[in-house]
Amino acid sequence: MAKIKANTLILASGRQIKLRGGTISIASSLELGDGYTSGVFNFNSDSKYTPEINKISNPYNLTAEEIHEVADLMISLWVELKNNIRIKGVCDPAIFTNVVSI
Repeated sequence: MAKIKANTLILASGRQIKLRGGTISIASSLELGDGYTSGVFNFNSDSKYTPEINKISNPYNLTAEEIHEVADLMISLWVELKNNIRIKGVCDPAIFTNVVSI
């Protein structure tokens, strides 16, 4: 499964993608972004809706399998957060994996 380490998305294939914002996100439009940008996997269009301009932007040439892997990573992180809150509540810093509880 994919993981994020040191601002880098590391895929099971060993491929590494540097994340400028240190995070990967998904918009309600289902476009994937790096931090606040939509530059990982998204739909590019202009206001004229010309077919040659309207296209999928995939600058890292992610395969369907790699996108599924990223989705699985994001799902597992949300589930982990929910479980940690269920167990520790919202006031314990230990709900975050990078914070040591005092």
